[in-house]
Amino acid sequence: MCDDVNKTVEELKAKGVKIASPISDQGWGLVTSFLLPGGEKVGLYQPRHPTAIGR
Repeated sequence: MCDDVNKTVEELKAKGVKIASPISDQGWGLVTSFLLPGGEKVGLYQPRHPTAIGR
């Protein structure tokens, strides 16, 4: 989870992280994924719903 998925993706790309899927709008939030060095995908999203930590 992150506050700004577009910014986070750009920061990850600048560090050489491979983005596995484009950012997509799922209604409840923006979703993408990136690859770990071993090839596993990790999901990343920016919620549009209230969270326990507040924003």
